[in-house]
Amino acid sequence: MALRSGRLTAVALAERAIDCHRRFGAKLNAYKIFDAAACLAQARIADQAFDAGLDLGPLQGIPVSVKDMYGVSGWPTYAGARTPLPDTWAREGELVKALRRQLAVIVGKTHTVEFALGGLGVNAHHGTPYNPWDAREHRVPGGSSSGAGLSLLEGSAWLAFGTDTAGSVRVPAAYTGTVGLKPARAAWPTSGIVPLSYSCDTPGILTRSAADLRAVLPGLPALAPGGRVARLDGARFGVDRRFFFDRCDPEIVARVDETLERLSRAGARLVDLELPEVWEAEALFSKGGVAGPELLASFGSELPDRRAELDPVVQQRLAEAASMTASEYVKRSRQLQRLAADAARGSAGVDALLTPATRNLPPTVAALADLATYATENMRAMGNTAPFSLFGFCAVVLPVARSSSGLPIALQLAAPAGAEQALVSLACDIEALLGDGRAILGSPAALEAARGE
Repeated sequence: MALRSGRLTAVALAERAIDCHRRFGAKLNAYKIFDAAACLAQARIADQAFDAGLDLGPLQGIPVSVKDMYGVSGWPTYAGARTPLPDTWAREGELVKALRRQLAVIVGKTHTVEFALGGLGVNAHHGTPYNPWDAREHRVPGGSSSGAGLSLLEGSAWLAFGTDTAGSVRVPAAYTGTVGLKPARAAWPTSGIVPLSYSCDTPGILTRSAADLRAVLPGLPALAPGGRVARLDGARFGVDRRFFFDRCDPEIVARVDETLERLSRAGARLVDLELPEVWEAEALFSKGGVAGPELLASFGSELPDRRAELDPVVQQRLAEAASMTASEYVKRSRQLQRLAADAARGSAGVDALLTPATRNLPPTVAALADLATYATENMRAMGNTAPFSLFGFCAVVLPVARSSSGLPIALQLAAPAGAEQALVSLACDIEALLGDGRAILGSPAALEAARGE
């Protein structure tokens, strides 16, 4: 690696990140906090360690962004809210500590939907980040990790940390043409992260490519080895067309079908599969699942005076959750346990399920002004990702095509817990076959326009 050979320094990487943020930061609005001084200071320490012969891990000297749901010492945590949360939420959890131990360069905190409650990426308090694949209209970047993918496109981060409760890593990855990993529930610690749903929250990461994803994993808490096949040639992929394809934008279906045909020609076997559990999971999710009452419980114990200042979309979700009885919550929790077990059994004969990552292309911000339209598009964004969160599965999203208007189209690979390493390996094989996001998509239109200014 260039850092270890001395051909590149961490300071040079940090300066490149700062320059990219200076050029594109105002356009994209990816960050709530970007700290150039801290970035350089961390990079100097990483270089000093390299000079002393100390190699503390694969993330040493690498610029990393973290979603503003994570505590980072010295920086406030807003979690997308109008004002900062109490200082207790600035404490660093296990994942940020892992970055610190390796002398990774934490460049800043990226924007999030308020308290991570939404899949499109809008934020009424701090502005909705700008999806650069459309240079003319303001399109959403996906949420709730709304700034994460943009930090990668901006060039100010090589690795982005997000969180995923129903699609909050995978939807931004799909909408921005990056790669996203949602590990299975409890695979990685959630300490130091503002909770949305204790039942479904998982940390997650985004990278520019599947190859980058595989490269950074050794620097993070170990994921269980699993999955019977880790190569594309010979893999068995389950395809549930009726649920995951039939309600998608027709252009998404056409491009994903073309991708599946290429995978088949490369030696993968496509297996028609129906998981009846996904329909029940969708019905449960459309009623709010368990995330609303669990967030409401957090408000009651941690932030009892903050509800009046919430985004109207979040207020509406919490108001709906407030009417749920304890018996209904217990009923839904038991239902989730049953669905997870049934879905794991139903998918046992394949190495992964393949689906379009989202049912829609990134909508414009203007189209979401009406709450009813917002709710519809939010469900379309997360309709294919949410069931796997409710099942506790792991999943990877990667770009496979672009629409006629130049917007990214992504594929999702999902499997029961323990298959993370196998999914990443399969994603790398798919990327080797198709090309990475930069080869498939080119450069974002808005960034190219900015370069020409």
